[in-house]
Amino acid sequence: MSTFIPRLNDNGMQGNRFWYADNPFYQSGYGLPNCTAYAWGRRYELTNERPNTSLSNADRWWDYNLTNNIYPSGQEPQLGAIACWKYTGAQQYDGGHVAIVEVIDGDKITLSNSGWGYLYFYLDTTTRQQGWEIASYSSFQGFIYLDGEPVPPIPPIPPIGGKSKLPLWMYTRKKYKWR
Repeated sequence: MSTFIPRLNDNGMQGNRFWYADNPFYQSGYGLPNCTAYAWGRRYELTNERPNTSLSNADRWWDYNLTNNIYPSGQEPQLGAIACWKYTGAQQYDGGHVAIVEVIDGDKITLSNSGWGYLYFYLDTTTRQQGWEIASYSSFQGFIYLDGEPVPPIPPIPPIGGKSKLPLWMYTRKKYKWR
């Protein structure tokens, strides 16, 4: 992905192959409005490659990705990442939710969404302080990154003849789970 262009409205979505003709959710009768059809289509739009995500309810996307070791994942937002939630309590059987990270502004993220029986397209925000939660009945699972992300920090090359120790910040960085 060379330049990330956030999707902040539904311009160009209607009839677009990513959300319609080439979208397995649309083909099976579960097209927009639907978070899974939207997230699958947005991911396809970003990469121009058919996503290898779960074709089930949103609450299964996170475990499907981890079990099959498909894409890198983690707890830190990345542009274009799929954010995944399970629902809890009385809503636990309602299928969960997936959305796409469009903007990262410090500890606040803007997500693009669609909702089954709700809205065709909408934006939502959440914060790190909220634990990336979107509702009182949601349980945030994590972010599924675009293929190849996140990029781990590259340690600096020690100067020739200098100390061979890495700077302290390299030892405090989070470790990422790789495929």
